[in-house]
Amino acid sequence: MLQLVVPGLFNSIHALSAARQNSYPALAMLLARGRHQPLEDKCVEDLICRQFGISRETDWPIAAITCAFDDGRPGNDYWLRTDPVHIHVHRDKLILTDDLTLTTDEAQAFCDALARHFGEVLAPRPLQPDRWYIRVAEDPQIRTAPLSQALGKHIDPLLPQGPGAMHWRKLMNEAQMLLFTHPLNQDRESRGLPTVNSLWPWGGGTLPAVPDTPGNIEFYGHDFTYRALAKFSGVEVHSLPDEWSARMKSNALCLIDQLSRHWQRNDLTGLESALSKLDTGWIKHLIQSSTAFRIDDPSEKVSVLWHALDRWKFWRRPEFATQPEPNFRPAMAETRPEIDEFGNRP
Repeated sequence: MLQLVVPGLFNSIHALSAARQNSYPALAMLLARGRHQPLEDKCVEDLICRQFGISRETDWPIAAITCAFDDGRPGNDYWLRTDPVHIHVHRDKLILTDDLTLTTDEAQAFCDALARHFGEVLAPRPLQPDRWYIRVAEDPQIRTAPLSQALGKHIDPLLPQGPGAMHWRKLMNEAQMLLFTHPLNQDRESRGLPTVNSLWPWGGGTLPAVPDTPGNIEFYGHDFTYRALAKFSGVEVHSLPDEWSARMKSNALCLIDQLSRHWQRNDLTGLESALSKLDTGWIKHLIQSSTAFRIDDPSEKVSVLWHALDRWKFWRRPEFATQPEPNFRPAMAETRPEIDEFGNRP
């Protein structure tokens, strides 16, 4: 069955007014007449790694896999992604973003400063300006959350967990203080650019064995990380088109992730535009073609299945609920007062 993975779909719909929701008739029909079922995956990384048969360690070993496709030669070592991020205080919560637009020289300068201070303990390799990697001598004994899961959210519940968590949180706090005083950040701030004031460790592990993935699966998507996971698994990879095409295989996996990015940035205009493209370019064409498909929103752990006969369920009016159902409500982090910009509490 054709699979559309659309993280942030339900959050996006419920962010709109009831009047604006009526602008997406195909989506309204899908959600009213399709069959809803729970989704076990809680993020895109869970869904893709599981479906492509990648072996999980404590984390999905995404760092080692993407390191290989960034020409980093991971070998048999343990790798962590330590991507540069910006954390800001919103009320009493720490919110994470990654819209940094770093240059290659800036990324190298930040990583050089970290390496001088920490040595091999925390010496990131900026294989790309927005993708930094560290080689770890042994399993760090932490369980991490993917960066995509933390974007736009309060980070406290998503910080590393496990026996080694305290050590890594201390390292990250020390790195934050070093980055805070770096001259490059002062320069970026003077130019109105977000500062690089933290690192996000995630995706730890060693390079796994190549999974035995069925050879007739196609993956459509833009994001480097997910394309690398697909290529590693032997899956045929394509750029994501603007709309569904009948040439796609019936078991293609299409990652449509624009909605989540707009929702994380509180970009209502971009959100409405992305929903319109999804409605007219994908859902409308699929319903009219009588193609069976499913649409998965891992951020809300919900899947909706559509079969041709669902179109004739006239007793189900094609409209959105004016309020999100309980399962669709974004999980709100516990309120924690008196937090400074480094995540420390008095």
